[in-house]
Amino acid sequence: MSKYDLTDKVAIITGGGTGIGRAIALEFARAGADSTIASRNLGNLEKVAEEVKSMGKRCLAIATDVRIPEQVDTMVQQTVNEFGRVDIMVNNAGASFPCPVEDLSPNGWDAIVNINLKGTFLCSKAAGKVMIGSKADSGAGASGALWPARRDSLCCNISGFGSLKLHHRGDPSGQGWPSSHCMIRADLF
Repeated sequence: MSKYDLTDKVAIITGGGTGIGRAIALEFARAGADSTIASRNLGNLEKVAEEVKSMGKRCLAIATDVRIPEQVDTMVQQTVNEFGRVDIMVNNAGASFPCPVEDLSPNGWDAIVNINLKGTFLCSKAAGKVMIGSKADSGAGASGALWPARRDSLCCNISGFGSLKLHHRGDPSGQGWPSSHCMIRADLF
């Protein structure tokens, strides 16, 4: 049993095939959520999906490279097609190369930035459009601002880069998405 109640919520969890992502998927299932788990390794995802299903919850495993906008859009659309909506977006996919910075290649750096930063942006943007309920641009300028209009939405960023502070003209608090690693709407639980 979970201390959280996510009954009938729908979550997307990137990096969901191993480690923290797997643990999140299992905890969300205990709490009552259905989920889509995504990563580049479908084999790992299928194992976790079976674990979630054995707990009586639905789970969709989708091979997705978060660096590729079309794959991210497809992941979100398949989630909506399967479950009807998205309530929670967990940006857990991440990359690192544990080495001294002077030994990190430009290709290694690009991989880190493209997965941890660009992937988080692409997933938040795609899921945020569904959470907002509109595919229209927020009108907030170049930042591509998003603010989930529904009070029961959540976006959690776990990867190693800080989040961007994004604003939406419809955000009554004026705070946008906080620049912390994790933004949770308290009334979700």
